[in-house]
Amino acid sequence: MRVKAGHNQVNITSLPSAMDHDSIRVEGHGSATIHEVTISDMAWKPSGAVNSDIVENLSDEKDRTEKALERAKKEKSAYEAYMSTLDAKLVDVETVDKVVEHYNLRGEALDMKILSLEKKIKELVDRIKDEQAKLSVVDRGLSGKATITLFAESDDE
Repeated sequence: MRVKAGHNQVNITSLPSAMDHDSIRVEGHGSATIHEVTISDMAWKPSGAVNSDIVENLSDEKDRTEKALERAKKEKSAYEAYMSTLDAKLVDVETVDKVVEHYNLRGEALDMKILSLEKKIKELVDRIKDEQAKLSVVDRGLSGKATITLFAESDDE
């Protein structure tokens, strides 16, 4: 490894977390002097910004889907409310047939839309949970870190 003249810091990550800290040995060749070796455990997390963006985008999509579900349910309720206002005494049979046929077609389409939106929400909730679980991972077994501080009199390898 190359070092520059002056103070240098070398970080070695992904060391086994079960490693005995007293078992680390550091040697150097050339004109550098090792000043300090620090062993620590670090919390391992995937790139937070990327995953946080993923969770945020999934949450936004879930919110939009929930609003679409709400609208579809209101539309279905409006059709049902309209159907309950029909008075057979005031509307001829042909008109009732057309209204009922339209209600059945539109009702079936709305049922399919509602089921689809509910399924999508469930899938989004599962994906959000998966992404949040990735964010909360603390230790993958390779959370050890060694930091070596050294001073080099000149640029060297």
